[in-house]
Amino acid sequence: MDTRDLNILQFSRILVQLQFHQKTCFHFFHGPALNGLLCHALERHPLGKDIALYPVETGHTAYKRNDCYNFVITRFGPSGDFHTVLKDRLNAYTGKKQGTPEAEHRPFHHYDVIKVETLPYPGCPFEQEADDGKKEETLILQLLTPLRMSKKIHEGKIKSFDTSYFDMKQFIKLLYRRIFDLLKYNPSFTIDFTQPALPECEILSKSLLMVDDPSRNKTKRDMSFSGIMGKVLFRIRLDKFFKKILWLGQFVQAGNNTSFGFGKYRICEWDDTPVIQPVRPLPVPPDQQLPPLHHRSGSLCAYNRRKP
Repeated sequence: MDTRDLNILQFSRILVQLQFHQKTCFHFFHGPALNGLLCHALERHPLGKDIALYPVETGHTAYKRNDCYNFVITRFGPSGDFHTVLKDRLNAYTGKKQGTPEAEHRPFHHYDVIKVETLPYPGCPFEQEADDGKKEETLILQLLTPLRMSKKIHEGKIKSFDTSYFDMKQFIKLLYRRIFDLLKYNPSFTIDFTQPALPECEILSKSLLMVDDPSRNKTKRDMSFSGIMGKVLFRIRLDKFFKKILWLGQFVQAGNNTSFGFGKYRICEWDDTPVIQPVRPLPVPPDQQLPPLHHRSGSLCAYNRRKP
């Protein structure tokens, strides 16, 4: 696989704005609730690897009646009439009886669809650069939603996510595999998978926090989705191919459970596309609640339960 193959990756990004009919409460991270909405509205269980969610409103936990709510859905492969289908299905689902009295109090039960808008296709800022070998760059990776990647392994046992541990090579390796899998939605892509040599990189500093989102599965068993948010300053030697991989990753998202909204990030030095904002900006954005980037990360945990 080379840079030309990356150019055939097809995706469309859609901004959705809803308006709530009633008071609504969320956990700190909204991804699982959004996944549930779209699984039911689109009648897709599970939602699928060809969809990634960006829960823009993460950090807000309470909404009043008539408050608006933004989120972004990215669909990979040919877009077809997905924009129209999404709008129609969201309109059809609101207020629909969902089987139990408890459903009346779930997020996204009663709402109006205010806007379903296709966002401009992003242009790669270094597309026209010559491919003249590897260049060393110092970059900041900002994790906008929790990243589910490697857990710390100690004495052969998998431990909980550790904010003092971040494997940049594993991050790039998983990102490469995800983009390869998404390319297979294009019928013209017929290349077999091979793992290329990964670029050399060094973590210079990091400031991370763990977000633990409580959830419950169909059998009413309590579960937890853990991930890390924050910033990582790193130095890396990049050729044009892996530079494009990292750039595309800002839209395809990284790590596990991207259809739940995990793994949204940006490379601060490259991202010149407008950042989608929540309707009501947070007084202090989650990444600014962290220590300065040059400090070592602590074991800070954001764990918020919905109010009844």
